[in-house]
Amino acid sequence: MRLEVNSPIKQNKVAYESFTEWGKYMREMYLEKRAEVQAGEKREGMDLMGALVSGAGIKPDQDPEKADKQLLTDDEILGNAFVFILAGHETTANTLHFAMLYLAMNWSTQKLLQDDLDEIFGDRPIDQWDYEQDVPKLFGGMCGAVMNEELRLIPPVVGIPKCTLKDSPQPLTLSGRRVIVPEGTAVTLITVASHRNPKHWPTLCGPNASEAEIEKDLASWKPQRWILDPSKSNSTAAQKHAQQTAHSDSEEDIGGPQSSDTSSHLFSPERGAFIPFSEGYRACLGRRFAQVEVLAVLAAIFREYSVELDLDKYASDEELAAMDEALRRSTWDKAKSTAENLLQHGMGTIITIQMRTGKVPVKFVKRGSEKYKYD
Repeated sequence: MRLEVNSPIKQNKVAYESFTEWGKYMREMYLEKRAEVQAGEKREGMDLMGALVSGAGIKPDQDPEKADKQLLTDDEILGNAFVFILAGHETTANTLHFAMLYLAMNWSTQKLLQDDLDEIFGDRPIDQWDYEQDVPKLFGGMCGAVMNEELRLIPPVVGIPKCTLKDSPQPLTLSGRRVIVPEGTAVTLITVASHRNPKHWPTLCGPNASEAEIEKDLASWKPQRWILDPSKSNSTAAQKHAQQTAHSDSEEDIGGPQSSDTSSHLFSPERGAFIPFSEGYRACLGRRFAQVEVLAVLAAIFREYSVELDLDKYASDEELAAMDEALRRSTWDKAKSTAENLLQHGMGTIITIQMRTGKVPVKFVKRGSEKYKYD
C-alpha cells in the first residue's frame, strides 16, 4: 500500500485515503460492538456487526485470556463485515438505481407494479407487513419481475471468474456435445451474453419475429416477459423448453444451491441461463438477502410514490405547464433519449457495472400527482 501513498497519480492517493479511512471506521465500529457484546448489551432490529461478533464466539464477561478461542480472528471479522457491507451494498444499490431509472421511462410497467402492490398490501401500514405472507407474493408478482428483468439486462457483474480445480477436470455438455474442461483452467462467465441468449429467453415480439427483432427485444427492459400467462400465444420455444428443463439435475456436477433464482410463479430460466448471483459452489451466499432487500425497497417506495424523469434541463415547471400535450411529450422524449443513450454508451465497470459518464436526473412524486405518464 505504500506505493499508493507515494504515487504521483491522484486516483491512487484518493483510493488509499479512502481505504485507510474505511479501515479506521470499521475497526472503531467493531471495537464498540465487541464491548457491547461483552457487556451483555443487545440492540433491537438488524445488527450485522453484532451478529458477526457474537457468531465469532465472543461472549458476555469473556475472559480476555481466552480470546484465542474465538472462532474468527479480529481481522476475519472485519473482512467479513467488509464483504457484507460493501459488496452487498453496492450491488443492491446498483440494482435499485437501474430499476428505478427503467421505471421512470416506462409508466405502464410502473402502474402495473403499483397495482400489484395495492393488491398485496391493501391499506395495511408498513409496520404490519409480514415476511412469510408478503415476500412470496412480491417475489412472484410484478415486483419480482421488475427486479429480475433489471438483473437480466444489467447484472451487477459483467464477468464472473471461475477456475476448475487442480486434479479435477470438469465435464460439460455444450449444444449436445460433451467436452472436458482441463484442470486449472480459468473460465469467465459472461452474464450479459447468457442473459440475452435467444435459446433460453422468452420474447414479446411474437412467434414470427425475425432474428433482428428478437435481438432488439432481448436488449430491451420488459418485465412482462417474466409473467407466465398460458392463455397468450407469444410464448417462445425457449420459454416452453425452460419450463420443462429448469433446475433439472444434469449429468455434470456444477454444485452450489439447487433452488431457483426466481419465483415458481414467474418464468423460470434453465439453470445457467440466469446468473446475476453466479452459479455453482461459489455462488453468492447473500443472494436471498439481496433479493428480499430489493423487493422491500421497491415495495416501500412505489406503494406511496411514483418516479419520473426530471425535465428541468429542458424546460422549467412553468414552461412545461404552458406546453400542449404534444410538445410536453416531445420534451419528455428528449430526456428519455438521453437516458437510453447513457444506458447504452455510458456504462463502465471496475468491479460492478455502473453509469460512469453521466447522470439521469429523476424525481419522486406522490402517487396521483404524476405529470408524465409515457413509455
